[in-house]
Amino acid sequence: MTRIWTGTATVVSGYTTVTVVSGDPLTAANCPADATIVLDGLTYFVEERVDSSTVELTRAYDGVGGTVTAEIDPMTPLTSSIVALSREVADYDARQAQIDAYGKGLYYTVLSQTGANDPGPGKIARNAAAWADATEVYIDVLDAGGFSAAPLIDQWAIDTILTVRSIATRGYASFRVSNAPESQSAAWYLLDDLEYLGGDGSIADGEDVAIEWNRVGSQGIETDATVDAVVGLVAFLDEAHGFRVLVNDTGDGRAGVYTLDTSGSPQQFIGPAYVAGPVGPTGPAGAGIDWQAGGWVTATAYSAGDGVAQGGSSYICLIAHTSGVFATDLAAGKWELIAAKGEAGNDGANGTNGTNGANGTNGADGVSFDWEGAYSGATAYAANDVVRDQSSSWIALQATTGNAPPTLPTTSNAYWELMAQKGADGAGSGSVTSVALAAPTGLTVSGSPITVSGTLTLAWTAGYQGFTTAEATKLGYITVTQAVDLDAIETSVAALGTASTKNTGTSSGQVPILDGSGKLDTAVLPALAITSVSVVASQAAMLALTAQEGDVAVRSDLNKSYILSTNSPSTLADWKELLTPTDAVLSVAGLTGTISGSGLKTALAIVQADVSGLTTASSPQFTGIELGHATDTTLSRSAAGVMAVEGVPLYSNIPQNSQSAAYTLVLADAQKHVFHPSADTTARTWTIPANSSVAYPVGTAITFINQNAGGVITISITTDTMRLAGAGTTGSRTLAANGVATAIKVASTEWIISGTGLT
Repeated sequence: MTRIWTGTATVVSGYTTVTVVSGDPLTAANCPADATIVLDGLTYFVEERVDSSTVELTRAYDGVGGTVTAEIDPMTPLTSSIVALSREVADYDARQAQIDAYGKGLYYTVLSQTGANDPGPGKIARNAAAWADATEVYIDVLDAGGFSAAPLIDQWAIDTILTVRSIATRGYASFRVSNAPESQSAAWYLLDDLEYLGGDGSIADGEDVAIEWNRVGSQGIETDATVDAVVGLVAFLDEAHGFRVLVNDTGDGRAGVYTLDTSGSPQQFIGPAYVAGPVGPTGPAGAGIDWQAGGWVTATAYSAGDGVAQGGSSYICLIAHTSGVFATDLAAGKWELIAAKGEAGNDGANGTNGTNGANGTNGADGVSFDWEGAYSGATAYAANDVVRDQSSSWIALQATTGNAPPTLPTTSNAYWELMAQKGADGAGSGSVTSVALAAPTGLTVSGSPITVSGTLTLAWTAGYQGFTTAEATKLGYITVTQAVDLDAIETSVAALGTASTKNTGTSSGQVPILDGSGKLDTAVLPALAITSVSVVASQAAMLALTAQEGDVAVRSDLNKSYILSTNSPSTLADWKELLTPTDAVLSVAGLTGTISGSGLKTALAIVQADVSGLTTASSPQFTGIELGHATDTTLSRSAAGVMAVEGVPLYSNIPQNSQSAAYTLVLADAQKHVFHPSADTTARTWTIPANSSVAYPVGTAITFINQNAGGVITISITTDTMRLAGAGTTGSRTLAANGVATAIKVASTEWIISGTGLT
């Protein structure tokens, strides 16, 4: 036979690779597939020419390794038959080795030490060079035969004993599983916190191993579902890979576990893994329980074997009896506990929030009020005008002029309705701490002021003298408008003589006397009769009066008064308007005649500090206005254009306080809305302070708004109580984006909150 290639090559005992050292490059002509290659006198067959210098044999080289002579012969029908037979034997040996491996457990090839990643199909690796030091194992989903091992690996529960055993040398390493295998992207598994139990021999990298496993302890079998027969598995074919079903009867009376394998098509259940031996013979019938519906009832005849529910637990009757008190019957041995009441389960997770409802239609415009100050009968009022009368506020129900609000306690008439009634007078009290007396001209005072006890004494000053009791009586009829010389007056009066020396009569210089009816003569004092005063609301009503000369009519529609100059009340010209006198004031603070403002200010000597409630600013302002008694409600100015009642601002709208950070509310937030803008997507916490820190008045309302896309707002409260409207539960609340919630203070330390998007 003619050699088609001759040279030398390097070989390793136990391996199939041949590397050319000398000779022509290998080609398809001088190294065809299935050719015969003789290495150091031993004949092998070419499985594959890899390249111009490398050949793979059909079986491992079993001679002495090193550089050897190599010769290639052409194929013949005989050698082709021998190659085919050799391959069949090799395939048989491989299948038999695989069968032997699967009989001992899962079939894998050991990879050298790696990190926590996929070792590759058919491979198993660990995190340490020595198996005794390994605490983690990494295993691919596919075994060395290309089959999915996931259904079996998923059954390795805690405390499962794993043994990695060499197929060739029988060396092994055993571990205890501390955590269930963790599937990594459905491609490989991570087993961590392994406990090394021991081993014998060595397991080399690249070696084929069988992975055996055994369960210990009494943890039982964990499954995802249970059916009575194998046919019931059909209902679970759409479940996830590794889904396990316990079949109570696999066909021979035994129970077994089937595991769903979705790696192939179609997906199917693998099993069974039996959990019990064959079914034993049927035992004798036991004593059943005759369950009594409706629970235990007193004064009822019970038989042995009756079962009842009592207080959440189940009991069986041991002795026939008529029930009395359950606790007494139980203590007497008439009942025995079957199943005790279980512990209350944990609360379920909160459901997801429902979607927001559609926005409602806009409400009708609200009513505005116009403040008109004190009521005046001469003013024309429109509907919703508000006035002050009788220290209370009234709102006009319709247009009106001259129709006053009713007198309290009546709260409404056709024109007005009570809006806010004045508060009750306070019951204040106190003690006088000082009494002082200022003496008029001509007198001096001593002992003033008195702060605890004492006596005030008045005395004439030099140049003044007192009056006798009789003289004082006479002076009681005299009005003195300026300083006079009393001695001169006394001398002048004495020189006048007595009335007996004067003639009586009605002429000049005579003394008038009363007539027999006790009246002065009409020549001295003309007759004047004012017999009545009438209040009328119109001219027509005045002209319709029954009146006589001197009667007065008060016109409420004009806020004027008229006097009848004749006895003809129906004649308008005879009613004369009573005019306000235009005479100058005689004396004010010691000033007479025409008094200027500057002169009055100088005379009164009043400074700004003398007026309670005025600030010391350059433009005086009232800092607080008391309504009613001094202990009643106080009005003040909290900001420009904003009035406050007892320190709480009153707004015509709902002002905004925008916050994009954690925030604790202040008193100025009362009646406002705290706004979380959409630009701030971070979750925030807003806190309502305790009443001891910020004493909001009862009735205070604060609104919270979380704009679209804003981060979740947590509305918390410190030591006070905040209840959720409807549910009554307490504690902090969360407000989602587009949520609106309003908290109202209903007691000194209690709030109620409600809204949309609030949980």
